[in-house]
Amino acid sequence: LYLRAAQRMADGRADRAIPLLEAVTARSPGHFAGQFALAACRQQVGDYRGALERYQVAQSLAPADPRPAHNRGVVHTVNHRWAEAVTEFTDALARSPGHAPSYLNRAFVRATLKDYPAAVEDLNRALKHGAPAFQVRVSRADA
Repeated sequence: LYLRAAQRMADGRADRAIPLLEAVTARSPGHFAGQFALAACRQQVGDYRGALERYQVAQSLAPADPRPAHNRGVVHTVNHRWAEAVTEFTDALARSPGHAPSYLNRAFVRATLKDYPAAVEDLNRALKHGAPAFQVRVSRADA
């Protein structure tokens, strides 16, 4: 089931992957990849509440993995819940201090909040941890 769901995701059919992933996670609640993929699919179809819940389940299964917290931050960013987004990106960075995407996204939110010094610091850290230099420099120019 998981492989069929992954194929549907690869085909851009998150909506058709959801029922398969729900079956996978019902049978194996400890299936991290299934929980994470279900969250990602729910996020893609705009079910943000369901995505946040499944990312939380995935996080409980892999506490050191920064991706569930990072993706919760992305969901909050899309919904303009800035404080929650910063909290989630910060959580992702506590789990993995070198997670460049969390620095980049937290910088975006901080710049949106007009906290430019913190945004620039996050961009510098993103660059240090392997973020694409062009992307960081363009973002730094905006901040």
